[in-house]
Amino acid sequence: MFFIEVMIAIERLLNKPEDLKARCQLSYLGAIALSGFLNRPRGGDFPLHMMQHPLSGYFDISHGRGLALLFPRWLKYVCHEKPAKIIQFGERVFSMDLETHHPLEAAELVIERLIEWLDEIGAYFYLDDLGIPNDPTLLMKLAEDVIRINGDENGTIGGIKRLGVDDIFTIYESCIRIGTPEVQMPLESLEEHGEEASDETVETETDEQPSEIPTISEDAIPAEVSETDKGGQIESEGD
Repeated sequence: MFFIEVMIAIERLLNKPEDLKARCQLSYLGAIALSGFLNRPRGGDFPLHMMQHPLSGYFDISHGRGLALLFPRWLKYVCHEKPAKIIQFGERVFSMDLETHHPLEAAELVIERLIEWLDEIGAYFYLDDLGIPNDPTLLMKLAEDVIRINGDENGTIGGIKRLGVDDIFTIYESCIRIGTPEVQMPLESLEEHGEEASDETVETETDEQPSEIPTISEDAIPAEVSETDKGGQIESEGD
């Protein structure tokens, strides 16, 4: 199952970062995920990606970190809509026995297990971990950008539950670490902040070129990879 294969590769790399086979496996899985192959012919609305893009656009964080930030909070916000999908995820990926629990309780247990796993691998974040200010005005601006760029004629994006500006703002707000002081960011400086981050990225890529390009021997690349098309992920953000 796809998600399980990702978890296995990550665990191997955390234990042994120089494990080239695990790196090849994780790269291969990433390529499949980005190809859209897993969602055919089901499709999907991809609300997580829509909500994440402004975070990377303004604050120059990686797409994966933004998704890790939003995924458990989004699940908590929409779990009342289709708890069965989340339960399926917990049973297939984390081998959880949830038959004796009420569906909503079971869905909450799955989300807590996901949070535990993200924390175990160092990928459970709050806004301040990623350098994003705890500023309600800023978060509302980001939510409005999501709808401005991706929204339909009703001002919503799709998924398990259709989300409007207020919904997206609430999900962003749930990413604030409790007790974190509010940090104001003037709206007029928001776009400048994003531009500065982009400039720094270009300078880094230009000025710090590797002195030597590493090579990989053919013997080091695994001849086969495990099956990855048997499901195991939440079938689609839009299901």
